[in-house]
Amino acid sequence: MRQHSVIHTPKNSDYAELARIWEASVRATHDFLPDSYIVLLKNLVLTRYLDSVMLICTKDGRQRITGFAGVAAGKVEMLFIDPQHRSQGLGRQLLRYAIEHMNADELDVNEQNPQALGFYFKQGFEVIGRTEHDGLGQPYPLLHMRLATSDTTTNHCGRGGATIRLAPDCGVSATPFVAGPLPSGASPLPHLDPAEPNNPAVLKWVRD
Repeated sequence: MRQHSVIHTPKNSDYAELARIWEASVRATHDFLPDSYIVLLKNLVLTRYLDSVMLICTKDGRQRITGFAGVAAGKVEMLFIDPQHRSQGLGRQLLRYAIEHMNADELDVNEQNPQALGFYFKQGFEVIGRTEHDGLGQPYPLLHMRLATSDTTTNHCGRGGATIRLAPDCGVSATPFVAGPLPSGASPLPHLDPAEPNNPAVLKWVRD
């Protein structure tokens, strides 16, 4: 059996390790977040957020956790991979399991995290909206995404066949700006504000 190929359910005793992986992943991909905010979020992840979701994880041959995801009410609230195990297909494996076995079809992604945004596009998600702030009200814009449907609009930027999928009337501009923020583990957002015409979503085109 291929290493990491089995999906596991973490125990409460694994929370400290999940928080460690969360922090390592965030520090590797969220360079726009100040250290003080990462420390604050890590404490919330450990004391509140992990208990609010259904957790799944992958493990290596020595049964060490290599990545995890959290789902609540059909939404992927967390998806983080240990930086030492990136580019091994673990994120895709956890996401597909969440979709196929946990009925997840929505998620939020930090607008300033282009790698995560490109990953979710490749996994069939589309942008359905945008908020200027994260779940704690801080100025880190979030893009709201869901699995694409047959009426999705596909936009081509003409750069090596790169594409982006936008849901009809999502309120997000398809203009290819340079971008950048992945789910920081924050609680579900209380509302959704469509992007204003003069303040389009900042998106980065990712090559297929």
